[in-house]
Amino acid sequence: MVRRILAIVALGLLLQTLVLGSAFAQDFRSLVSQAAATNQTWVSQIDQALQATDLATLQAGAATALATGQRVQSLLQAALPLAPDDASRSRVQGVLAHVTAALQSGQQVAQARDFDTARSELNAERGEAQEALSELAPLFPPSPTAAPAATPTPAALPTTGGMPASAVILGGLATILAGFTLRRADQRSGLTDSGEARHARR
Repeated sequence: MVRRILAIVALGLLLQTLVLGSAFAQDFRSLVSQAAATNQTWVSQIDQALQATDLATLQAGAATALATGQRVQSLLQAALPLAPDDASRSRVQGVLAHVTAALQSGQQVAQARDFDTARSELNAERGEAQEALSELAPLFPPSPTAAPAATPTPAALPTTGGMPASAVILGGLATILAGFTLRRADQRSGLTDSGEARHARR
């Protein structure tokens, strides 16, 4: 009886660990995917700002891009403690270094007193923002921000916050296996009890 209870408890702990681990990984991927898409928007906004021909217009466009870059930084900072492994954590830290450098250049754009200086700093911001996007794109390719609406496909459906299918399947298999094992144990116990009863009658 005690062995049966311990088996059930161990199964419950294993299932909980699988579900929690999958949930953390899913949250990490969602945050980094959002960061990649926002990073692409950031680069596009910088490109638009670079088309300006006067300081005021350039700085106005740069301010919009800077706010988007700060959003990228916030998403990556939120994802960092949820990284499922050292490689993912290292990649996010590397991207954050580029993002921080880009934001520093973006802040210099707002303080520039002449057009050439502002444009130079904005170009520096773009370079770092593009580096950050290149680091993220291989793992989390963002959707084009300017693309027209298209018919969604199953692969493009958004990830919900529900339990991952892999965790559900593993949990179901583990539960079935545990039930089968416990049933075998009960049958063996019943056979043993029956044999002992027959022996006692003799």
